[in-house]
Amino acid sequence: MSATHSEQIVLALGSNLGNPLDHLRWGVQQLELVLKQDCRLSRPWLTSPVDCPPDSPPFANAIGVFESAAKLSPGSLLDHCQAIEQACGRTPKKVHNEARPLDIDIISFQAVTMSTPRLVLPHPRALERFFVLAPLNELSPSLVLPGQHQDISHHLKHCQPDPRARPIDDFDWK
Repeated sequence: MSATHSEQIVLALGSNLGNPLDHLRWGVQQLELVLKQDCRLSRPWLTSPVDCPPDSPPFANAIGVFESAAKLSPGSLLDHCQAIEQACGRTPKKVHNEARPLDIDIISFQAVTMSTPRLVLPHPRALERFFVLAPLNELSPSLVLPGQHQDISHHLKHCQPDPRARPIDDFDWK
């Protein structure tokens, strides 16, 4: 039985350094250990870098949906995500949106809405980003993020497309 949208956690993963697909696979494995459950995953997508320094390499992006929080708070999940990023080789930012081996963003955490200096939920730019919406639409086109009235499929239709984006159909997450 699938959880309702209000019980789900949606995470976006991205990588554009090293072997991005291996980094995504490893990041998902670590998240499954933390959340003590398997994740529903989109296909990885190769996408253009958005708001990144000139000559940034393309990204591999994916969405993972977990059915529940496994007794974690949004803040503790953020701590785990940042620890996983660091274990994959991410260092403190020197340049805004610089290339990175692994980036994990919490898009939504159940029905939680919050705005603190450390974490805003749902993610404030998720509905503007093709690299979030296209893979999320594969998994949950009818998902309505907390505080919104339109579903993901609606937002994808109204989002600036990425003409260079393409899904990777033959990727094995295991």
